[in-house]
Amino acid sequence: MEIIEFLIYFAIASGIFVLVVLLSRKHRRKKGGVYDERQELIRGKGYALGFWVMLIYYMSYWFSLYNIDEDIGNKLIEYGYTLAFIGLFLGLTSTTVYSILNDAYFTAKQKPKSFLFVSLFMALTYSVPLVIEFCDGVTFDELLKSPKVMFLLVGCLFIVAAIATIIKMLRSRNEEADE
Repeated sequence: MEIIEFLIYFAIASGIFVLVVLLSRKHRRKKGGVYDERQELIRGKGYALGFWVMLIYYMSYWFSLYNIDEDIGNKLIEYGYTLAFIGLFLGLTSTTVYSILNDAYFTAKQKPKSFLFVSLFMALTYSVPLVIEFCDGVTFDELLKSPKVMFLLVGCLFIVAAIATIIKMLRSRNEEADE
């Protein structure tokens, strides 16, 4: 088994592990009602924001695909994997960042620091296959035209979530110092 295959399996296994943890927490939340009403309302606004961001992206994408020069349209089609999934990841990222920055992502008992470490670990996990691809001579342009661009997009999602968590932790620390 090549190292890249191993890393792909490792990334998939890590993703499944995180998914299982998140689903188990969601099940536990439904039982205990850990989020308060204010957090639920903010999360609902975050979901709406993510939906609108995704919708605007896809409308712009399809409009630009059919209403521009044929050469540019063909170039956009070459990057189909990347452009098709960017909207999804923009929606997910905007929902996550909005919820984190407005105190609706973490419950009162959760510590953002543990989420920060998980986000950084997952970003690193999804970055390693990309580094190996670049070491094997794959160009960034070739990566953007392949399904392997998902590693880049997922890694970016976790990096942005980690940055938002750091900002939230710094804000909370400043608010506690002001009190």
